[in-house]
Amino acid sequence: MICPQCNVKTRDRVVTTACPKCRYQLIFLPRDRTLVNDYMLTKRLQKISAYGTYYFTSKQLYYYMLGAKSYKDVGFISIFAVIMIFFSIPLFSFFRPLSILSILVGIMLGFFAYFTYAVTKFPYDINFFKEKVINRWQIFKGDIDKLIKDEDIKFNQSAFEDIHNYSFEALIITGDNEIANFLIKNDFHFRNKTAIVSQNKYPQHLFPYVIEQIEKNPSIPIFLVHNADILHIDMKEKIKRNWFKNTNVKIFDLGLHAFHVLKKRKAIVLKRNNTTLPSVNINNLPKKEQNWYRNGFYTELGVIPPVKFLNLLEYGINFYKEKGQLEFEKIMPSLFIVGLGSKLPSVSNNNGGFELDFGDDFG
Repeated sequence: MICPQCNVKTRDRVVTTACPKCRYQLIFLPRDRTLVNDYMLTKRLQKISAYGTYYFTSKQLYYYMLGAKSYKDVGFISIFAVIMIFFSIPLFSFFRPLSILSILVGIMLGFFAYFTYAVTKFPYDINFFKEKVINRWQIFKGDIDKLIKDEDIKFNQSAFEDIHNYSFEALIITGDNEIANFLIKNDFHFRNKTAIVSQNKYPQHLFPYVIEQIEKNPSIPIFLVHNADILHIDMKEKIKRNWFKNTNVKIFDLGLHAFHVLKKRKAIVLKRNNTTLPSVNINNLPKKEQNWYRNGFYTELGVIPPVKFLNLLEYGINFYKEKGQLEFEKIMPSLFIVGLGSKLPSVSNNNGGFELDFGDDFG
């Protein structure tokens, strides 16, 4: 392991609780089974926050720390492939053609299983991560800078003391309170003149005013942001029916969807087991996407690094303002593909232009 304070390397198998040079007290040891060490966490915290510039959630940190490694569960197809190869090798001398064919088929099935059915199965869940990594670090080292605490989903109302002077040019509705709070904490609403609420009507003090303003000016565009999850398939219809039933509003679904994830082989995909899924009409979707949802697969927005996520939303909103609805709808389906690893060209605004540099994994 490497000391985060003086960069001295120590062999992992050497059991020690302090750096032999500077006596830095190590928080994580190999025996802790957290798959995290002090150096790794220190460097990742610097990058995920863009060196203390942006806030991030514990879930975003969790996906980044573990998502950097591969934990794949490929199911029965890969097991069958291994069995075929195992039993074909002893027969190689006697039935060479058949044995070679079996080995090739086994290898092909293995690749097919990995790239088609591979599901990310992390060695431990988010609750373990919070307890064994985040809480432990905070006990010995203090609060993590820019980490949004779970109890911090309470918007600071002092920022909107005179709420009636708050004007906005767009509205973002998130699938959960956590993402809404993440955007607000990073001042996305001020920088982009965009109101932000969740579908759970969070923050409560701001929600009535936002709805009132949309009803007065239905030309304000509304952007939905949510996980790729069967729980959010009908979010657009619910928002329209429950909030703007008699208003001719423009709602654009910028959330993650199954087709985004299925296009990226390395996307982090999780699966619900033994859970009753909601009855949602998805018959209009391609069969592959229907099966993905019905099998309980889902991907959360937390897999997209914070800076990249903020840049994506800013890109989309400014693209709509500059190019208009027709041009925006052309790029809308592929926008979040960027968040899963691809690139988008730059776009300029009316003030002279800006370019989005998504850079490395952190935006």
